[in-house]
Amino acid sequence: MKKRLTIFLAFCCSILLLSAQNNNVFKAKIVGGGFFPMGYYKNQLNMEGVSVVGGLEFNYEILPMGKNAWEKHWNYPSIGFAALTLKLDGIIGKEVDPSLGFMVAAYPYINLPIYSSNIGEFAAKFGMGIAMFNKKAPGLGSYAAFNFGLGLNGKINLNRHLALTIDATYNPITNGNIYGTNATMNIVYGALGIYYRMGNGDYKKPRIRRAENLPYK
Repeated sequence: MKKRLTIFLAFCCSILLLSAQNNNVFKAKIVGGGFFPMGYYKNQLNMEGVSVVGGLEFNYEILPMGKNAWEKHWNYPSIGFAALTLKLDGIIGKEVDPSLGFMVAAYPYINLPIYSSNIGEFAAKFGMGIAMFNKKAPGLGSYAAFNFGLGLNGKINLNRHLALTIDATYNPITNGNIYGTNATMNIVYGALGIYYRMGNGDYKKPRIRRAENLPYK
């Protein structure tokens, strides 16, 4: 596990070094939430109620520059990549069920702005990728499955480079009936962390311009 963590951190540092001269964003967050087993999955686990999960999430986002026509139609979204680690068998007290183990997920996503001002921003996130487990997930019957990231996130600006970020995310995980029984894992979590914009100088996000006070009706 230590070797995997070292490789993961080295990868994150490489991204930072390669991106030092642009206006892209790096986020580091602490994650906490719950795993809600449903249907067949619940019957396969030695647990009752909700397992408290916890871990870390890292994000790398490419900020919009307003150079592409499609960006305007989506209110100039950012494109990101998320790496998520979660301990599924409980982080408080005794392990809920050792068969749940540890999960690592990676997925690209799009961040669609809902509200933006000088104080901060509020947005919706949609993404899809792969989740991997250190043990064969009961109910899924495999070491890997499809992972969806659906949620809301916001940030409060501290200065031109730093901001506080907070997320609420729903992660359904399924094998899509590709292997064995398809019992969807439902994970809901919140995250709190730091938002850091790289590069020098100020970044001015593109805005949709609307015609006003036209000389004709």
